Amino acid sequence: MGTGRSGRYLNTRGSGNGHTITDNLHAVTQKHPLSPSGYFGKEGSRTSVRRIESKNPQSTAHDFFNKLSNGGKIENLPNGKEQKATMRDGSIIVYRPISSSDGSPAAEIRCLPKNAGLKEQKIHFTKEK
Repeated sequence: MGTGRSGRYLNTRGSGNGHTITDNLHAVTQKHPLSPSGYFGKEGSRTSVRRIESKNPQSTAHDFFNKLSNGGKIENLPNGKEQKATMRDGSIIVYRPISSSDGSPAAEIRCLPKNAGLKEQKIHFTKEK
């Protein structure tokens, strides 16, 4: 196995290397607290769609993805616009610099195991009002 961009260790599910999504939660929740029900940010159009506001949404989204995906297997998706991180526990984080729904940067979290306290969600990073 080798290292990926930014020194991330490439791993496969079930391997002894790399991080789980739970390993990275502390780094993210310092800036973006997790609600008791397992969600980041404020509720959007439905419970699993969230919003995090900031002065620089693109930078905030990129930082969020980098921290949450640290130690995961990072790959660029075929459309050339999205990145996907697969964590050691099988959790997946997808980063979209421009979402198709509203044009904001977005991160989608599909987490395993379900009991990690984190819910599956899509987060839009929007301009602070």
